[in-house]
Amino acid sequence: MNLYEFDHSFFNEKIKTIAGMDEAGRGPLAGPVVAAVVILPYDFHMDSIKDSKKISEKKRMILYDEILKNAIDYGVGICHEDEIDQLNILQATFKAMKKAVGQLNAKPDLTLVDGLKGQINYYNCKYIVKGDSKSQSIAAASILAKVSRDKYMLEYEKVFPEYGFAKHKGYGTKFHIEAIKKYKSSPIHRKTFKPISNYLPTYASYNTNLKLKKLAVQIASSIKVKNNFNILEIYENRSFDILHKEKQRIVLSKVELILNENIVEDEFKLNYDDVEKEMIFLEKKLKEDIQFDVISIQLSKSKPNITVKKNVYVK
Repeated sequence: MNLYEFDHSFFNEKIKTIAGMDEAGRGPLAGPVVAAVVILPYDFHMDSIKDSKKISEKKRMILYDEILKNAIDYGVGICHEDEIDQLNILQATFKAMKKAVGQLNAKPDLTLVDGLKGQINYYNCKYIVKGDSKSQSIAAASILAKVSRDKYMLEYEKVFPEYGFAKHKGYGTKFHIEAIKKYKSSPIHRKTFKPISNYLPTYASYNTNLKLKKLAVQIASSIKVKNNFNILEIYENRSFDILHKEKQRIVLSKVELILNENIVEDEFKLNYDDVEKEMIFLEKKLKEDIQFDVISIQLSKSKPNITVKKNVYVK
């Protein structure tokens, strides 16, 4: 029995639509856990759809587009590292699943879920052990979850290049572990996971304002990634720090570091003439209007306090 036939074995007079659900990212040391649910048409059949772990990254991207193009409905739920640390990885996975089904406009008659259990109590669910290798719907969901998560990690590569997230996607490879030992953990590492909990940075680790400023830029950039914006460039030694695409706008940002309620002046403090020149250059190069924001990051022992002044006029 192939994956398509497995799904079709559940259709009857009462079950006319079937969804598949799977997750990606329970094991990594950094980044989110992602769940996806997808409802495929009754007659949709692709032999190339299989467990996302068994196909190449390039092939997954092609299948991802094909699945979205043909799906009746789908949803993707995200739980980021802070929720994982707060809830634990199992509960965060369940929460991501609930977020995913909450995005569906259509309620399937049956949802096939990879694994032994879940907490999708308000849906008719059947749990399938190794379902991503048995069910076409679950395999399709595994591809959506995996590609969605990989996109986050590819953006994080731009923010934290020293960790090599583009290659290992946050999993505990030898290279990744060595980077954690060398640089300590980053803001997107899961603090409750081993060995991350042994390599948490302290204020002493950031023994200069320059290092603290870099941390503030990383925090601001990470928030942009979490909001599904694309990082275009992170600048060094300029009057501005981040260039990102935000929906239909391109935004140039200056990050201000605040310690003890005072702005920490760095060597490259805000210079509006420099910003204006860069905006003019970018508008000519990208043929789009550029917005300028100022992001204030106030560091504390708990979560940083973040405020954004949008569309600051510089011309």
